[in-house]
Amino acid sequence: MIPDTEALEKELFELNARERTLSDELEVLLSNHESFERQMLSIKNLAPTLQIITQDAHNLSNTITFTAALADNISGKVRELDVTKSRVVACLQRANDIIDLKKCTDGVKSALEDEEYEQAAAHIHRYLNIDAVSLQLSSDPAEGSSLHQALLSLEEAEKKLKEIVNVKFDQAVETGNLPEAMRFFKIFPLLNLHEIGLEKFCKHLCLQINDYGEKSLAKTLKTPINDKRYPVLYSDMLTSLFEYIANIVEAYQPLVETYYGHGKLYNFLTMLQSACDTQAQKSMQTFKSQRQFDQVFRRIQSAASSSSTALKNAAGTIPLPTTQPTLVNTDKLDPRELDDLLAEITLINASCELYLRFIRRRLIADCEAAIDKISNSTLYTSQLKQIERFITSSGLSRTLHEFVNQYITIEDYFMRESIYKAIIIDSANMVDDVFFILRKCLKRSISSSNVEGICAMLNHAVSIIDSVYREQSYTRLKSGYPSGFDLSQAYTVIHASIQSGKLQGSDIEKLKQHFLTAYNNVEISYDNLHTLKRLLDDEISKTFPNITEQNKTKLDTCLSEINSTANRFKDLIDFGCQQLSTSAIKPRIKTLIDVYMGINHKLSEDEFSQFEANDPFIQNFIIQIDTLFLPFKSTLSPSNYARLMSASTNEIVILWEKVLNKCSFNRLGGLQFDKEVRALITYLTSATTWSIRDKFQRLSQIATLLSLEKLKEIHDYWDPNSGKMTWRLTPSEVRQILNLRSDFRSEDVRGLKL
Repeated sequence: MIPDTEALEKELFELNARERTLSDELEVLLSNHESFERQMLSIKNLAPTLQIITQDAHNLSNTITFTAALADNISGKVRELDVTKSRVVACLQRANDIIDLKKCTDGVKSALEDEEYEQAAAHIHRYLNIDAVSLQLSSDPAEGSSLHQALLSLEEAEKKLKEIVNVKFDQAVETGNLPEAMRFFKIFPLLNLHEIGLEKFCKHLCLQINDYGEKSLAKTLKTPINDKRYPVLYSDMLTSLFEYIANIVEAYQPLVETYYGHGKLYNFLTMLQSACDTQAQKSMQTFKSQRQFDQVFRRIQSAASSSSTALKNAAGTIPLPTTQPTLVNTDKLDPRELDDLLAEITLINASCELYLRFIRRRLIADCEAAIDKISNSTLYTSQLKQIERFITSSGLSRTLHEFVNQYITIEDYFMRESIYKAIIIDSANMVDDVFFILRKCLKRSISSSNVEGICAMLNHAVSIIDSVYREQSYTRLKSGYPSGFDLSQAYTVIHASIQSGKLQGSDIEKLKQHFLTAYNNVEISYDNLHTLKRLLDDEISKTFPNITEQNKTKLDTCLSEINSTANRFKDLIDFGCQQLSTSAIKPRIKTLIDVYMGINHKLSEDEFSQFEANDPFIQNFIIQIDTLFLPFKSTLSPSNYARLMSASTNEIVILWEKVLNKCSFNRLGGLQFDKEVRALITYLTSATTWSIRDKFQRLSQIATLLSLEKLKEIHDYWDPNSGKMTWRLTPSEVRQILNLRSDFRSEDVRGLKL
């Protein structure tokens, strides 16, 4: 077999390459030979040093082992000394306890004989802090017998002193000897009778609170009707009661904290609160009885929705200003009769809330003093929840909750009925009356200091504004200018009414005025809502300087609904403008614009010059629309007039552009159109404070296209990416406009690359 020469050559080539690689590696190794020898020599020189280091390490290990054994031995002796020391300390402590025990035994006996009860209580307190069982177990029989007798003696003295303190305190309370009662009140905690001491003392204070409440109530009932404070008599009585209890708390809180310790104020106040609840409920019941509160409340609850029905009936038609709908239910309460009652209810609510905030602050401060809220956060949080449960479940809070709900019903009735009446009477000051009522009711609810009540009233107010007042305004605007029909139908109906004598010409003007007044009122209401929101924000900030985040969120949520309602009034303003423009402006503008189609726009030089001196369209058009807008300028508010001008400008631009598509121009006609657009812009800019130039961008660009001298000039203007002009016309619209030029061939226009 003939060998494969190519394979042999390939293998030879690989072997040669391998040889060259090995040769290179060998050369590298040989070149580093001297370096390797120097390093090996250095390593040999280090050998004696390593032997010395090894010996030193061995010696160090032996030293460390010896030191560790010595340290272990010393630590054992230290532990033994520690145990001995603790035993010596315990022995000394027990020796001191034995000495103190003997002193207490002798001291308490002599103190009781001399009626030095504070001294006797101090000895008993020291005895109670001694571990008597340990003393007996650690003593020898002889000494233990002596200790046993001492302990028995002290136990007897403890029982005797407790009995004496209880009896003496009760006697001092019965005789009204307050200093003596305070003397024994301070002794109770020394005998570990904290709860009994607080209970007895609070029982005494509760009797004082009940006595004060009964006297205040009797004095209140004797107050004559002509007294200047009679309208707020019961709020004054409750305020006086709460101030009396607050003074008691302020007077005795330092005493409780000093002798009973922090954390005991909660027990103190829970006991006092029962008397406060009793007297507050009596005062509330008397208030309701004397002010016939329940009868008023039932009448309000059972009141039919006659005012609402009357309001809807009044809104169903367009009442002429000469006719006024009347309230049909004469048996209903007049809202004005509730004004004084609501003022007093608000003051009562405010007094209760102020008292509860006072109690809450005192309890939280005591809790913070008793518990480290960082190291004991769980206990601190639990205590805060307990405080909140105590306040919310107290009789006063439950009574106040029911009372606030009744107040909300009455206040809501007052607000609704007053606003119904203002809307139905429909005086010139109707908007001012409505918002005066809203502001008065909401400020009164804020002065009650009850967050839930304020939120409820804000929700009721928003409901009334939105579902009653705004709907009433919407109904009036929806009726149109001057009626709810389209213009041709309105003309037919009104003309028929005049012919039959049912409607006089002057009545049509009154209907128009009625619509314009309603339109202005909507804008005023929109501004008033924002003003009302700002006033309420300020009032709440003053009333609640330290409001919690949770309550702040509640109030902010309710207040934000006022802004939402204001936005709906903004929509109503636009709707009114649309109604007015559609009924009164658009038909007239259409008639004036249609004239433009009958004018020649293919002008010669002479005609162009004549048009410059005596324009056949724009001069008359400006005069006509100025006459059209003139009556509205004097009757509409400046903002509404500007809004109407803006809406009318939109109509002019849209209608004129539609008419243009039906006309034919040459270049001079295009130049004339450009002059007409500029003249109209100048007039409208001077007639309103709002910017209207942007509304004419399409017409101005159409004028530019119609004024081109040659078709190819379009390329000097048309470049959407050049930034020189933002075109409002699409390429197809540009071609459509250029086709209006009679001197431009349609083939050339179609061939434009846009």
